[in-house]
Amino acid sequence: MIPKRSPRGLLGLWFTFALVLGAMAGPALTTAAVPSVYLIVVPSPPEATQGALVGFTITVDNQANSNSSQSVVDATIPNGTRYAGPYPSSTSCSTATAGHVICSLGGIPGHTAVTFALTFQQTSPSFTGPVTTTVTGFTTGTPGGGNNSHGDNFINSGLSYAIALVPGSNGNFSGGFVTGDLTVQDNQTVGSSNLQATKVKAPGIGIGVSVKDGDLPNLGACGAGPSVCDLLFGQTSQIYVAENTSFATAFPVTITLSKYEIPGGINENNIAIYHTWTDPTFHEETISRRCTYDGLGNPTNAQCLTATKSSTGITVVVWLFHNGNFRTF
Repeated sequence: MIPKRSPRGLLGLWFTFALVLGAMAGPALTTAAVPSVYLIVVPSPPEATQGALVGFTITVDNQANSNSSQSVVDATIPNGTRYAGPYPSSTSCSTATAGHVICSLGGIPGHTAVTFALTFQQTSPSFTGPVTTTVTGFTTGTPGGGNNSHGDNFINSGLSYAIALVPGSNGNFSGGFVTGDLTVQDNQTVGSSNLQATKVKAPGIGIGVSVKDGDLPNLGACGAGPSVCDLLFGQTSQIYVAENTSFATAFPVTITLSKYEIPGGINENNIAIYHTWTDPTFHEETISRRCTYDGLGNPTNAQCLTATKSSTGITVVVWLFHNGNFRTF
């Protein structure tokens, strides 16, 4: 015969059974899910002159709906450099931990990105590099749920990034992180031993900029047709400005060609530019329209160019919105 149990006894038996099941299932989880916060680091610029100021542009992109609370970025100070400060200078960073720059970004709301740069001054003009840093990003505090994420590493945290260095004696290259003078240029004296010179006036400060010219490989096949591709001459000029982004306002690139590389029939009135860039797809265009200028010396019809002739060759100033590579025809 099955014994009778009182309602209180049945309740106690059920409670005991629930406790057993709970123990078998394990403790309840209270930690927050890993947030969709991305750490993006770009060497600024990817190549720089030995001895120059260099930077790493860092973006913390919170793609989640919740806040990323007490967000921190930690970058190692590269060998051969000293820390030269953040850009903008209002970014709260400290070197209290030896060999590290630790930046406190505070809370970052959902669907918001914060971008800043850490700059480093090379301590010797003969340091061969590369300039390398390892960057981690995380939130501090106790893991928990709610509308905030705590104690989580950012996506891509812990990766290393490097800037290659080019000897200062290389007259076909110049590059570094721009904080004052906007002009970045290689050897501007052209002749039989230096056939081409390149100069760019950066559209602003706090960015990495480099220029290079010469017989540069792997720049993509010309697809502009024989009326352009068959007439290309001279070396290639290449610029890198602020992560290869495009700009709303045109900026000038100056290319000077030695008379020793200009074929017959080309003069300041008919010279034109073939321009390619990638963002991330490949683009190509030609620029032949001559600039008209306002009273401040800014072009009113960019993209455009102005060409002048001298005893040493032809100088072309092309105003454009993109980075990339340039040849003449």
